[in-house]
Amino acid sequence: MPESEAILLRRYAQTQDPDAFRALVDAHQHMVYGACVRVLQNRADAEDAAQECFFRLATKADNLVAPIAGWLHTVAVQ
Repeated sequence: MPESEAILLRRYAQTQDPDAFRALVDAHQHMVYGACVRVLQNRADAEDAAQECFFRLATKADNLVAPIAGWLHTVAVQ
């Protein structure tokens, strides 16, 4: 059984575990990229914006609470 998002988020926030972060990215990358494409109407810009969303996740993980899909979507459309 895969680890819950809350456990992955906590593990990344506490130890910067790259496997936990990769699992979070894998779970949300299509949604984030899709939101960025819809807003920006440009694939290259959307790729950059999606990377920025996950950078923000990496830097703010200790302040977030699962589920994070809504937070990531908000970051993506802003």
